[in-house]
Amino acid sequence: MLPSEKLFPVLQNISSSSYKGYGYVRIRSEYAVEKEKVEKELKRRILKVRRYNYAQQPTIYLANSRETLEKQVNKNCLTADEKINQKISPHTNNHNCYQYLQFNFDLTKVLDLRDKLIQDQLGTNLAELAPNEPKNLLRKNVIYPTQNLGNVARKMGYQGLIVPIDQELDPNLYFYVVIFQPNLQSIFFLDKFY
Repeated sequence: MLPSEKLFPVLQNISSSSYKGYGYVRIRSEYAVEKEKVEKELKRRILKVRRYNYAQQPTIYLANSRETLEKQVNKNCLTADEKINQKISPHTNNHNCYQYLQFNFDLTKVLDLRDKLIQDQLGTNLAELAPNEPKNLLRKNVIYPTQNLGNVARKMGYQGLIVPIDQELDPNLYFYVVIFQPNLQSIFFLDKFY
């Protein structure tokens, strides 16, 4: 990845895209029981340090489809009836169960990092953008090149990024939309739980 001082002029010469559609987030079922818990969990995620943002840079990562999230979700989730049939208390928390939230959004200036030509211009590749390592392994006090890229794009007025999620999955089918400065009241609305 190019250093910051070289990213600025390169990004000035790259055409941005617009992107409108639906995005999905999964949250643990125990957070999905009350609207306040859902909002608290979403706010926590928006401020969390992740691959394309630093601490205290509000950002949300939305999967382009439920299938994208299901590629990463644990399948060991039991319904209340299954718990009863297996003589497990229905009140037992099952941390592997998730609810899906659907949002809609309309972004006018997005950097699409799935594009190989853009990757080449930025001096990066799929291995750097979507490393085959657990997403929670970001080390403290380490600045990742992708965080630097997100920071520069944010400063240049981009509303977000479209990023591949895995080196082995087709980036045109499975990707995330990383939205900077999300405003849950105006940019998206909650459509439904799954």
